[in-house]
Amino acid sequence: MEAEKLVLNLEIEHAKGDPELQQNVDDIEHVALNEGDGLGYDIKSIYFDEVIKRVKPFYIEVKSTIGGINSPFYLSANEKRVAEEKGKEYSETFAKYPSPSFPPTAETQTQVFGCFRPKYPP
Repeated sequence: MEAEKLVLNLEIEHAKGDPELQQNVDDIEHVALNEGDGLGYDIKSIYFDEVIKRVKPFYIEVKSTIGGINSPFYLSANEKRVAEEKGKEYSETFAKYPSPSFPPTAETQTQVFGCFRPKYPP
């Protein structure tokens, strides 16, 4: 849950800094917290589609570990189905904690790997 909050805050800050997204910051939602954990993603975010010139939803499943970036993780059948359904508008985002303590201290900063935003045209 803490990794999800971290990624949620990063998404909000990203949107606040993007002129195309600023007016839609309130559309970013921690759905795993608000609606439960069965949707196949944790965060509903936003991005600006350059082709159609409008803001669209972007779905993020957050995975976290205290292991390395190559640590295995579990992907449920539902997460896989939703990833296939959402296609380019779905991202697995990985957060790595150098130690089991959270929140991270100055010595153990959390690293976020690979929030892969949709790019259009592909």
